[in-house]
Amino acid sequence: MVTDAYLSRMAEIARHSHYVPQAYLEGWSDDGGNSAQAYRLLVPHENHPLWKRRSIRSLLTFTDLYTSVGPDGGESDVFEQWVNRYIETPAAEALAKVRSDRRLTRSEWHALAMYVAALDLRTPARYVELMGIWGEMIPQLLRETLSSSVARLEVKAAGGERIEASPVQPSDIPFPLQVTTTRNSDAPGGWMKAEVTVGRQFWVHEMRRMLDGAAKRLREHRWSILRPSDGLEWFTSDVPVLRLNYEAPGKYDFKGGWDRKNAEIIVPLSPQHLLYTKMGFRRNRDETLSPEWTLKFLELLAERAERWIVARAPSAEAERFKPRIVNLEAFRAEEDAQRQWHEMQTRVADAPPDETVVVESPVRRINSPRE
Repeated sequence: MVTDAYLSRMAEIARHSHYVPQAYLEGWSDDGGNSAQAYRLLVPHENHPLWKRRSIRSLLTFTDLYTSVGPDGGESDVFEQWVNRYIETPAAEALAKVRSDRRLTRSEWHALAMYVAALDLRTPARYVELMGIWGEMIPQLLRETLSSSVARLEVKAAGGERIEASPVQPSDIPFPLQVTTTRNSDAPGGWMKAEVTVGRQFWVHEMRRMLDGAAKRLREHRWSILRPSDGLEWFTSDVPVLRLNYEAPGKYDFKGGWDRKNAEIIVPLSPQHLLYTKMGFRRNRDETLSPEWTLKFLELLAERAERWIVARAPSAEAERFKPRIVNLEAFRAEEDAQRQWHEMQTRVADAPPDETVVVESPVRRINSPRE
């Protein structure tokens, strides 16, 4: 039954998801944090302006990007609330200090590192990347986990232990896993089946888990602030964090890890401040780059952008390094996909289609002989 309290709660959910936080984008505002210059990389026609001043409130947003299923089965915005409380708010002072050229304490560097991790994980581009990784990894991992679980249960059953379900630990973002058993009608044992739906709920759950765990390794790196050469400025994009594996010109990718030796993490924080680390190396906390290296970093930032580049003022370098694409059909398809996102992901959660990984394993004995 849908109650008035439930409807009231649904009305309060934050559905206007800023996948790049407003406080971050304000670093490129020249009017008190209200707006910034935006360069759209996929446009419907040639007459679309190259650069347009846009409200930061409406820039780099996605409706219901993180809306998940809560413990009660209803819609929840708990991930956004958690990120704001434990990641964005603690890093606010560190971000302000960087932009005003003040020294950071050790704890502020740690808070900034966690802010970088959240910036990295929460974009639509990262969702697509992680879906590709998980799509290849999850079937084998689920198969191995189910097989080992069945083996342990059979040992218990053979020893006469009564098998009971383990208590489920409460979670404000439930993991989209369902395990069922089917008895054989004419013999002992049966089948155990595990289903995991790899979609938005899985992504939101894993972002929370990684920010609670693996991301903390970023706090141990030596971070530096790199300034651009005179006359140049850093811009940012809808993919603000670069995880760079660089070997030589033309031989690099953006698949670096958070703790992989030689990997570089590059994050612009304002037109004059770029956060940088290279695993296994140390450099000065504050450094101004040469014109050559400034342009190289700008080229990488532009290349990694997906659909938007944001700057304090229109950037000729952004236009040169990342020419926009004019394609009406692709533009409309992308707009339609974004509008249908929430409905599609809700349907995935309620009635799993192809996004569900299903693994089954035979069980020789489901219950103990003493049952």
